Amino acid sequence: KRWIGNAPVASVIIIWARHAETGNTLAFAVEPGSTAGVSVKTMRGKVGLRAIQNGEIFLDGATVKEEARLPGVKSFADAAGVLAQSRVMVTWQPVGLAQGLYDVCLRHVKERMQFGVPLAASQVVQHKLMLMRANCNA
Repeated sequence: KRWIGNAPVASVIIIWARHAETGNTLAFAVEPGSTAGVSVKTMRGKVGLRAIQNGEIFLDGATVKEEARLPGVKSFADAAGVLAQSRVMVTWQPVGLAQGLYDVCLRHVKERMQFGVPLAASQVVQHKLMLMRANCNA
């Protein structure tokens, strides 16, 4: 699996797997350093959010004990619920970043003086701020 957030620094990784006989989706807690056949490689050179280290998880002949199975996970619906929550967080993060950038820019153009007047007095700057705000609210 590729592009797993914080995989290189995780001490425990949740692995979703389909049971060969029943077809049910199960979840297992594995430790990359101490579970045979489970390894993690850091992905380098990414362009996006660099505060989070992404990695690749490799399962090469891995066997996981029954004790590592998470109780209560019996179907893909359980996995989908977790994924739905994380997608909401991923969606709102750039909105928060854009709003923060707008707030910083607005404060700057109100304080920064050019030819004796604040930059915020310029219609060109006001228009750009309006577009930023509209993008935050879209």
